[in-house]
Amino acid sequence: MRNFEMDHVYCNPATPTENVIIERWHRAFKESLYKHDEPDGFEEFKQLIQAAVHYYNYERYRQSLEHVTSHDYYRGDFAKTFTERKRYCKIVRDERRLKNSERMKSLSIESFT
Repeated sequence: MRNFEMDHVYCNPATPTENVIIERWHRAFKESLYKHDEPDGFEEFKQLIQAAVHYYNYERYRQSLEHVTSHDYYRGDFAKTFTERKRYCKIVRDERRLKNSERMKSLSIESFT
């Protein structure tokens, strides 16, 4: 750990206030495993773990990181990814706003008939 300039910190297990990051990882990891049947052997379990780690780091958008993946935020082209995500969020927000306004119009018309 010295080679990577990391400190080893001890904390109590299952205490979200002390170790927020690892508790969130454990939750996401468990949720990803619940989607699968119980593995038949060690190799299949190892593949499930690798898939969960890949999903958490490369595919899962994180609100705390401006709705980009961990990899894009820390290792990727954050500016490009952030711009694309911001544009996508605006499109989705505008579509949702339009859909909701149409729904409200139909509700108000139905209430008068």
